[in-house]
Amino acid sequence: MAAYPSGLDGASGTTLQALQAQELYPANFRMLHRVVLTIGGRELAFSGYVLVDRSRAARVVAFSEMGGTLFDVLVAPPAEPRVIRCAPGFKPAWIGPGAGALVQILYLAPPLPTARTAPDWTIEVRAWARLEGWDTEVPVSLLAKNLAKGYTVEITVLQMTLGGADASKMTVEPAS
Repeated sequence: MAAYPSGLDGASGTTLQALQAQELYPANFRMLHRVVLTIGGRELAFSGYVLVDRSRAARVVAFSEMGGTLFDVLVAPPAEPRVIRCAPGFKPAWIGPGAGALVQILYLAPPLPTARTAPDWTIEVRAWARLEGWDTEVPVSLLAKNLAKGYTVEITVLQMTLGGADASKMTVEPAS
């Protein structure tokens, strides 16, 4: 059996608070993942790329099966998540609070989450793995449920790399 971080046994139902109480992730990393969003009985599968500087900001970009950008969100608390780009059919009013809140909850440094975002989510860790260069196993398969909105997000990590996420380069200047 794998050695899990203190207080986490890898069983289903790992709580959000237990995940956040740990220093699971390095201070700075990049991640490529596969995501399945299930809402209203329909599934949407896409790939995502996340850059995380845990002390300051995260940026998540989702790509369709054909490589088009579905959305691009900058999360830099205490500001609200900023939707940089949204494909037709995706409303910034859904993407910012949804993807932004989940990225903040999972990857940015405590004290998180805010009272506004946390009670709506449950997180189940399905699998753990060790990242090269990092001593602690990290969740590589998660099921996040938004109880208030009635959707689930299944995340499977395909690759994680230490470094490469500089928060000062994540910002986007307003279009002129």
